[in-house]
Amino acid sequence: MKPQTQLDILEMPLEGLAAYWLSLKKLADAKKLRSIVDEEISHTTEPMVRFLLEAIFSQLDSATVRRLAEVRRDGVLRDLERKLNMMRVALMAVPLRENPRATLVRMSGLYPCPPMEERRAMDMATALAKSVEEKDGDVPTMLEVHHKMPPDRLLVKLLFYAMHARRHKRLGLERFLPYARTAFFAEGLALVVDGFDARFLDRHLPQVRDAILGQTARKLEMSTELALAVRKKTSYQDAHLMARAWLG
Repeated sequence: MKPQTQLDILEMPLEGLAAYWLSLKKLADAKKLRSIVDEEISHTTEPMVRFLLEAIFSQLDSATVRRLAEVRRDGVLRDLERKLNMMRVALMAVPLRENPRATLVRMSGLYPCPPMEERRAMDMATALAKSVEEKDGDVPTMLEVHHKMPPDRLLVKLLFYAMHARRHKRLGLERFLPYARTAFFAEGLALVVDGFDARFLDRHLPQVRDAILGQTARKLEMSTELALAVRKKTSYQDAHLMARAWLG
């Protein structure tokens, strides 16, 4: 069985990610490790997994690989936290009917340098709203919200939702639910559509965000250790035992 290559660490269950690394380990034991890993690298788009696959054959010692993996893990979590917080700010703007410019400023403030200049962001979000109203283009693609998007692109899409709420309140938001590709935003948007107020969202959304970040950190840590197990040619039985430590 060929390991799954279309990975998304945020969305993939912990058990599924463990199965990926154990499957890779089993294949590596049966065939030449280098050819198996090279094939995985050529198909895998998940940044952290690709980094770990490349590290397996690097000339760095395992301690250095682990340290660099921790640096990469921190970067992944920091990027994810900022994007989830951008989504949280946009969702909070709906029941508050917040001035979209204030929403934009708060989202931009999550980054050391704003993802996009303010005027350009407002112009692009306004143009997006006009295109959606006129059904001028592929609306599902235009309104898709996903954590894998670059920050500037995500910023414009989220700003659209704030602008829509300012003009139409919550009316019509339910038709945008299928375009929420990240579970955190999908859940929050569903709550907004159902009429939950800002006070509830202010308590609930940070809890969901923190749970997602905590689980993602566990997935990244497990992936690092299992990748090192493949590198060290640890037995499959011992690698399985390692995976069970994270699976409980």
